[in-house]
Amino acid sequence: MTPTPFPHIDKIARHLDAQQSFGERPFVQTQDGGSFMSVADRSLARRAARCLMLAGALAALLPCRPAAAGPRPYAFSQGADSLSDGSVELESWFSAEKPRSGFAGWDWWLGPVAGLTDRIEAGLFAIFEQPPVSGPGVTSSVALSSLRAHASWLLADKGAWPVDVRLRAEYGQRVAPGTPNTGWFTAILSRDLGRLNVTANLGGYLEMADDETVPYFVGSLASTLELPAGFRLGGEIFS
Repeated sequence: MTPTPFPHIDKIARHLDAQQSFGERPFVQTQDGGSFMSVADRSLARRAARCLMLAGALAALLPCRPAAAGPRPYAFSQGADSLSDGSVELESWFSAEKPRSGFAGWDWWLGPVAGLTDRIEAGLFAIFEQPPVSGPGVTSSVALSSLRAHASWLLADKGAWPVDVRLRAEYGQRVAPGTPNTGWFTAILSRDLGRLNVTANLGGYLEMADDETVPYFVGSLASTLELPAGFRLGGEIFS
């Protein structure tokens, strides 16, 4: 694996995720089927990218212990595990969608995540998107659409309660035009039964556009079985 540019980042976590519809996309279509962003929007995107790089660099300079990376066994659901105190990861999440009646789109999340304590984790992601096109012959461009900051807290040491409970809050700041700001809150419930893990997510989020705020409910149920050599077999359902 190629070393990261940050000496205290111990691994790059890669996950493949098939998510729900991306919704409206922050691009303006031209008459010839292309897309563009205004000069002001490009400037905002550059500033946002520099902020993310600065956050990663500052995280890398923090004094860190040898990392005991938190497992990420699920593609959509959030798990109860997290990074240990003082450890830092550069995480990369990629998701793609191809509806039955439509065109494919994808997004890429990239950013540092740090264990502030053994039970508190925080991170900042830059989200790059290439939205589905509107029809044959129409193109779309990859662009930085938003920044997503998150923090989560495990209420008690793992295994101290019959069910492990972690609370997670997120805020998404739009960068590209047409993308709403978002606020997320999720309760994560998890139980280990030997090699079997069962996890449920319950929560919701707000889409905060200029003219309205729309609430949504989200939930998921997931389970994995630990196999030899560090592999896991599992599945999940979500809404």
